[in-house]
Amino acid sequence: MLSGYLEALLFCESAWWKVPPEAADFPSLDEFYSVSDFSAAFVAESFKLVRCFARTNAKLLRASGLSPSEVGRCIWFSRNGHGTGFWDRVPSWDPRADACARLHEFALKSLGHCDVFPEMFADSD
Repeated sequence: MLSGYLEALLFCESAWWKVPPEAADFPSLDEFYSVSDFSAAFVAESFKLVRCFARTNAKLLRASGLSPSEVGRCIWFSRNGHGTGFWDRVPSWDPRADACARLHEFALKSLGHCDVFPEMFADSD
């Protein structure tokens, strides 16, 4: 679950601090970093968040049928409003759709948006 969460962060977010301020486009974090590049403090904080989410929503997660990696990715996508996440993992007619919609709402409203900063990475020292 944690690896999916961190992978989604790298895929979705930009490395704004790696380019000049006048740049028209910011490259994705995964052009510069991998999961192993996060600081120990950020990994520990992320682990606590993902574990708490999983424990709080255990029944809904079981009902969703999503893999742990997919859950991790969906936590990041949903909490940051990326236009994808739990809500679109299964078709609306699927019996799991209600659980996924509820997981999406929980992530979006309870976790809130997470901004990305250089300090999240081990090389920021």
